[in-house]
Amino acid sequence: MGSAVPIKSPVREQHAQTQFADCTELTLLELVRAVSEETENDTEVVETVLQLLRSGRVHLCGNFRDHVPSADDVWMKIAAKH
Repeated sequence: MGSAVPIKSPVREQHAQTQFADCTELTLLELVRAVSEETENDTEVVETVLQLLRSGRVHLCGNFRDHVPSADDVWMKIAAKH
């Protein structure tokens, strides 16, 4: 698995800064879109997204707010962005 990809998107940045000191809060689709801008293929997107979520560096809002999505959930969001 490659190294974590920095998230360039300033989505919900103000809220994330006040609630979490060292992480960002995004929807799963926003996270997939941001990571896919920096990766070479969809497999790398899935691996990076799951790594960011499991490490606690990114927290999800929306439907996946209370749990880490499965790889299948991430693949579905990749399909939705195309």
